[in-house]
Amino acid sequence: MTNLVASPDIPAARTGADNAVRAGEHLRRMLPREMVRGFRPHARRLAQSIISGVRQSVPEYAEPLEGPFAEVLTAAAQSVILRGIDAILEPKTSSEDWTPLFRSIGTIECGQGRSLDALRAAYRVAASVTTQYVTRYARHYGVATEVLTSLRAIIDAQCERLCGLAAEGYASAASGASSHAARRREHVLHLLLAEPVPDIAGATEEARALGQPLPDTLVAVALRRPDRAEPTYDDLGESVLADLHGPQPCLLVPADDPVLTELPRHLPGWGAAIGPATSLTDIRSSLHVARRALDLAERGLLPAEPVIDCGEHRTTLMLFADDLLIDNLIERRLAPLATLTERQQERMLVTLQHWLAARGHAGEIAQRLDVHPQTVRYRVNKLQQLFGEQLTDPQSRFELALATKVRLLRSAALPTRPEEFVAK
Repeated sequence: MTNLVASPDIPAARTGADNAVRAGEHLRRMLPREMVRGFRPHARRLAQSIISGVRQSVPEYAEPLEGPFAEVLTAAAQSVILRGIDAILEPKTSSEDWTPLFRSIGTIECGQGRSLDALRAAYRVAASVTTQYVTRYARHYGVATEVLTSLRAIIDAQCERLCGLAAEGYASAASGASSHAARRREHVLHLLLAEPVPDIAGATEEARALGQPLPDTLVAVALRRPDRAEPTYDDLGESVLADLHGPQPCLLVPADDPVLTELPRHLPGWGAAIGPATSLTDIRSSLHVARRALDLAERGLLPAEPVIDCGEHRTTLMLFADDLLIDNLIERRLAPLATLTERQQERMLVTLQHWLAARGHAGEIAQRLDVHPQTVRYRVNKLQQLFGEQLTDPQSRFELALATKVRLLRSAALPTRPEEFVAK
């Protein structure tokens, strides 16, 4: 996997390693040509020694290297060795670019599932084996110690260069594999959210093929992109199904996945709403609720938080599940207030809200509203005149409580805290 010498005419020297260039020129002057020429028969033997040394020293390469790939590696190492010999004997020989070959080696290694650390270790072993082999050979010719030192430096430099090329190929392949897996996970997401009928069986089979079986319970996360043109995001992990590029970006996440608590870090600047946990068959409903939460937040009906947990706003989400129905309810149940001014309506609605929750206790209502009890009694009498039997009939009272809550939420007259609302 290396050569004997780097010169201005071969790829290693063209990278700008000045010390390698100077050492190469020195070697041409100092090494006997017959010694260099006599090393050619050793090229394949050295290449095989390199492969053997890697197998013995790097656990991930312990298995026998057989077939076409083993021959590619051996031939590559032998070719680089022979090219190094030629560079000494004929410095003006046209150079050969090793970039495609050694990048392809990195690509193959990534596909074989070996680590980048193992690949780099293999090149270090290659440098060591080559240095030992060449040193033994050169000593038979009485080569001076300082020349051997230069030779070792050149071997190390060239091995480092070729290792860098292989690492580039590995990184590119790893990135491509990661992108391919991400696209397959996105396909699983689309199968689960398909309209009009989700393909649960297809999604389950595809997830198994990815080695990431679907959990029994998921949550949907609706997303809103930040205003900037190129939103940023971190790797969300293999357990997350993500569509970050579509018109309605979203995630499907295992219900207990820690990523749910770290969304602002992974998706800086994005808006997010976490839907209810549900089974695979109902995950579209979870996403519908989450998207509704984002819409309500934009309308000011839910707090404008970076991440909205729908579980904390169940009442508001239920109340605004259908605007047409809730508008009809408000119009029908709150019609008696139409004769009052907007400000009068707001005061009466606030009083009605607390009166329904406090079961009509004027003192408690006065304390909540920070007004005199007599003021409360006056308003309650007025409400009884306006609404009559609606205040005593259970169904009418319940609907009146809903209509009041929604009107107050829309006017922002009360905090959007669902726990304050209890229909009694």
